Amino acid sequence: MTGSEYGRTELAVDGMVCANCEQLVAAAVVDVPGVSRASADADSGTVVVHADPDAVPVVREAIAATGFGVES
Repeated sequence: MTGSEYGRTELAVDGMVCANCEQLVAAAVVDVPGVSRASADADSGTVVVHADPDAVPVVREAIAATGFGVES
């Protein structure tokens, strides 16, 4: 799958309050196979993920594994 075929998904993440939180969440997300990039924002409480749509459930699991809540 090429980068142009990846979809953009925005997920609400509970508990991100600082830049370190953003880095932790983004790092966990980009480690998921099928993710091309991710950007977390503590101010809005979201992470934007560019990924194969099939990877999104695994992205949610990766965020939860870091200790943050994520929309279902």
